Amino acid sequence: MSEEPTNGGDDAADDVDFMEIDWEVLEAAVGAMADAGLDLSDHESASEHLAVLLASLLRRIRTEDPDTDEEELSELAAEVAAMAVELALGEDELPSFEASED
Repeated sequence: MSEEPTNGGDDAADDVDFMEIDWEVLEAAVGAMADAGLDLSDHESASEHLAVLLASLLRRIRTEDPDTDEEELSELAAEVAAMAVELALGEDELPSFEASED
């Protein structure tokens, strides 16, 4: 299943290549966070944990490509945030990330 955010008529975004999103990986990650004790209903705590996760990913990008500067990392973070908001407000189906009964 892939989610392709709309581009709101932005001609520059027409050239964007979208990737397949593996929901099982995301569900497993969120499940592991919940299993480790993260209260996903505590929005402030969950957002802080996700910020640290994003920071870790950005640091890894910078480690793999030391020429990546602060501006490029900021743009990547902004693109992630913009995509998240677009998906949150859109009509696309998203996983519910409900706690499992297992």
